[in-house]
Amino acid sequence: MPAAIARVSLFDTLDFDMISYKEDRDFRVQGNPEPYRRSQTLIYHFQDKKWWIKVTVEGVVPCFPYNTEPEEIKTSRERRKEFQAFIVLINFQLLELLDDTITEMILEDDDLSRVIYPPRLQFLSFRAIDIAELVEDEISHGVFRVSHKGRRIPYILKAINRSIYVPGESDVMQQELENLKRFRGTARIV
Repeated sequence: MPAAIARVSLFDTLDFDMISYKEDRDFRVQGNPEPYRRSQTLIYHFQDKKWWIKVTVEGVVPCFPYNTEPEEIKTSRERRKEFQAFIVLINFQLLELLDDTITEMILEDDDLSRVIYPPRLQFLSFRAIDIAELVEDEISHGVFRVSHKGRRIPYILKAINRSIYVPGESDVMQQELENLKRFRGTARIV
C-alpha cells in the first residue's frame, strides 16, 4: 500500500510533496524530550521542475519548543507537522539542485572545536552589514576588497573558508578585531 503523500502549497509556483518522515526512536529511553535525528523526504516543485530532497536534522532544533514533562511529550504526528512547517521555511532556490538525483541536506550543530563566533558584545561599535549588500573583489585567497552597494567607500573583508581548520586562526581573527576596534578612525589603517 503506498504511503500517504501530503502536498503543501505556498504561493502559486512553490509546492512540496511530503513523502516520508523518520526520526530516531530511542530518545525516550535516553530520557530526551525530542529525537536527536529526524528526516523528511520530499519532492520540491518549482517552475515546472521537481527535485527529490531529504532534509535531515541532527541535534536540538532551537525553534522547536521542548517540554521535559513525560506527560507533555509530543506525539510523532505533532513532531512531524512541526518539522514539516520548519522545512517549508527553507529557501531551496538557493541550492544548486541536480536533476534526476536525490539531494540530502544535513543540518547539524556547529562543531565547537572548528567554529568560534566572537561575542558581539565586545564589538558594539562595529556596524552590522548584510553581506548580500556587498560587492567584492578578491585580492588574494580569503582577502577581499568590498564596498557597500551604492557607496564608494572600500573595505577589506577577511574570510577563513576552507575545510581544514587550524585552531589558532580564530585567535588571529579575534586579535584583528581587537586591532580594528583600537585603531578605528586612524588614517592608513585597513
